[in-house]
Amino acid sequence: MNDLRTNLAYTKMSYFNLLLIIFLGWLTSGCGASMTTTDSTAGSSSSSSFMPLSTSFTSLSTQNTICNEISTANIRLDAKLRIVDGTDDMMRVRITGLTNQFDNGANTNLQMYRWTASTDGTTSMDSAPLTFHIEAASSNGHGGNIYTQNMTQIAMSDVTTIAKNNALTINSAESFFNQVDVIVHGVSIDWKALKFVIYNNGAILVSNDALLPAFAANPSTYASNHPSVLSSLHPFHTQLGLNDSDYLSMAQSFCF
Repeated sequence: MNDLRTNLAYTKMSYFNLLLIIFLGWLTSGCGASMTTTDSTAGSSSSSSFMPLSTSFTSLSTQNTICNEISTANIRLDAKLRIVDGTDDMMRVRITGLTNQFDNGANTNLQMYRWTASTDGTTSMDSAPLTFHIEAASSNGHGGNIYTQNMTQIAMSDVTTIAKNNALTINSAESFFNQVDVIVHGVSIDWKALKFVIYNNGAILVSNDALLPAFAANPSTYASNHPSVLSSLHPFHTQLGLNDSDYLSMAQSFCF
């Protein structure tokens, strides 16, 4: 009788253990295996198998360049651009090449404008020149001393005054801009490009357009969801067929 009771008790315990194992397996691999989460800060959703949102965001961000560079073929108006860390509507600009006509024109000045384009290629530019201020040249994107209050245009007379007030040694407007950064305001994510314009007596002497970082370093990726009026401004739009890491490495030379 005792052996029979022992066997029955063992059978009941084994059956209970089996049920417990099945139940635990259902909890860990059942209907809760995949979930959709929403990051309220970024305003986007991501489906994952218990994967932190930061993983997918990091993956996306590593495909973007935070810097850009433009140049002109004839009358010089060259620049580098870099996002200003900690802001969502400012851009750090380094003027790297400038026509000497800027130095000699009594009524010559530089202004900048923001613009964008819809999916059908229709462009829209804000007619008001952007506000900016001048800082000491940055190192690795970190700002220096602020040299000016907010401005909407800069002429050679301003360059001379700013240089004198801040003990900068210059022999041309270009040498001045090589020692400073122009911090452009009002370029939030809704705006895709920045237009540089040098006016001489009210007429356009030279202009140049640059995509506003951050954007996909791979030109094919960028072109897949932007109209040609924007994708043609991509710094690598004539260098197709490379991989993402190649484009990101090339874009590093734009940073300052």
